[in-house]
Amino acid sequence: MENSRGFTLSEELYHKSKRLSSSAIKQLAISAKHYKVNYIDSESKDTPAKKLGRLFHKAMLEPEEFRDRFIVEPKFDKRTKIGKQGYADFILDLDPKAISVSSNDYDSLIPMLDVILETEILRKILKDSMKEFTIFWNDEEWGEKCKARFDILTYSDFIVDIKTINDASSDDKISKDIFKWGYHISAYWYIRAFEKHFKRKCKKFVWVFIESGKPHGIKIVECEGAWIELAEKKIEQAQYNLKQARQTKKWECYNADPRVILPIDWMYYS
Repeated sequence: MENSRGFTLSEELYHKSKRLSSSAIKQLAISAKHYKVNYIDSESKDTPAKKLGRLFHKAMLEPEEFRDRFIVEPKFDKRTKIGKQGYADFILDLDPKAISVSSNDYDSLIPMLDVILETEILRKILKDSMKEFTIFWNDEEWGEKCKARFDILTYSDFIVDIKTINDASSDDKISKDIFKWGYHISAYWYIRAFEKHFKRKCKKFVWVFIESGKPHGIKIVECEGAWIELAEKKIEQAQYNLKQARQTKKWECYNADPRVILPIDWMYYS
């Protein structure tokens, strides 16, 4: 059986594949039932923040396609019947290949892109790299078919992951975002995918954080080994939960036995 394949794949086709991904791993680390309900049995729910993130990635990583396909939505007052109908008609008449962008999102995207392109090191990275590169592999340890999709993979074996953030003013705030959204778990998974496919070590994993609000400050953060070690604990839990579910054919959630939960230290000082 073929162990791995690397290729360019559209975002739509990538998400249709039910192979194990970093998003699936994050759900499995919570419980097998979270994975089944939120990943296997349902489509990913869209939010304004997710849409803006997708648009930003598309505009930055595939500028030519974005420029050819995007169209700014006319402004509609969706609180009114006329506005709702006007928006519905606009969507109905929209070319299926078009990328619909609200005027507010467009006004946010352009300054963010300008900041990226004004940053010399990022211009070099974007020039010397593959974008949206996909790897499918059969993981012997997991016994599962897996997948990963890289924002940027440089020809010098660096993985670069682009993230929007509300506030990048301090290391503490960035660390909280990494932990809250499981970016370290994704980093572990992408490094694993790289090494499974290319049969060599990934030299470096880097996050590029760009603030979603003006002035769109940028912080470039290297993923140190401590983050990978922290991710491994979640990975082990995810692997255990999946194996148990496969063996018992039960997608369990939390242990419902009564427990004692004590106040967290900081609560005594708030």
